[in-house]
Amino acid sequence: MQRVSVYSVRIARRLGLAEEEVEEVRLSALLHDIGKLGVPDSILFKPEPLHGEDLEKMRAHAAIGARIAGKAGILRNAVPAILAHQERFDGDTQGPYPGYPQGLRGEAIPLASRIIAVADAYDPMTTNRPYRLALGRERALAVLAEERGRQFDPDVVDAFLADLEDRRHRKATEAFSIRDVMAEPGAAELPPGRP
Repeated sequence: MQRVSVYSVRIARRLGLAEEEVEEVRLSALLHDIGKLGVPDSILFKPEPLHGEDLEKMRAHAAIGARIAGKAGILRNAVPAILAHQERFDGDTQGPYPGYPQGLRGEAIPLASRIIAVADAYDPMTTNRPYRLALGRERALAVLAEERGRQFDPDVVDAFLADLEDRRHRKATEAFSIRDVMAEPGAAELPPGRP
């Protein structure tokens, strides 16, 4: 959940949300799956995809989480985001990956939920799960692009992809050490004892 929160905060900032809203997104992202406390471990850690009654019990986690957060006064602002983080931007409730539990669509889905949905999709695609190995970064990015405007808010996907690209570019340019820079013609000498 920590990675989902970090990704969500980066998206929220990229979208230009005020810091107070960013903090609400952060808290909601940290708690978005708290409802899984109400799902049996035998389902949570099942080593294959879920079907039937097991899938229905897993899908109840959004509503369970909203109820849990609603009982804690300090968490009440997170309730709408927790409840709606599994909704689909296109409102589809019938396909292989339906939105739930309310069948919301588009901007009727709280922005925090739309942000969390993207972060919460990317994270499991890029990490190993009990039922499958990670898809890898490139495949995960392709899925986000394919689902842009369907499962996910296009503006949120665009913000996340731009953030990832900026970070990739920054990482590539930061890979040079201070020695590399100092070795350029005309560079000052490094003080003794400096790497």
